[in-house]
Amino acid sequence: MTRGVVGVHRCRLLRSYPPARSRRRGRLEQITQFDYDAIDREAFGEQPKEDSVTFADASAALALVLGWACESKGCVTDLKMVAARGLTLHYWLSPEQSNYNGMAEIASVCGCTRAALSAHLLKLKDGAGCLISCGKGFHTRATFANSQRAAVKSGSHSSLTRADRKDKRA
Repeated sequence: MTRGVVGVHRCRLLRSYPPARSRRRGRLEQITQFDYDAIDREAFGEQPKEDSVTFADASAALALVLGWACESKGCVTDLKMVAARGLTLHYWLSPEQSNYNGMAEIASVCGCTRAALSAHLLKLKDGAGCLISCGKGFHTRATFANSQRAAVKSGSHSSLTRADRKDKRA
């Protein structure tokens, strides 16, 4: 059971445990690595869920990520784009371990645009069917697309009013 689910009940139980005191100064010390699962087992009779993943599931996930990174539009895979996708995924999952300060830097090193890398990340997210947000809610893209279509239909879309687009509309 997660910590936040039974917060009220757990607070009552924790009050019954004596606080840890320092033997030297009599001050309270922070309890580290407290076994919250022990409280769930003793008080609520719940066993923690198993955190293991089968080898088949891990292999399928790895194959999905490698397929995404190595996909190409033509018959030859562009190795710079494979590297760019891998570096972008690494930056997105663990920015503190990345050698780059952002997707714009990765894009400039690999010779593409940040928007292309974002589109590739969204394609991976959609292909995996996960609801992890990339900065915005998982339903935001559909909402924005519907808004753009409605603006084009009503004639108020920015592409219809911009001066630099007048020659392309005619």
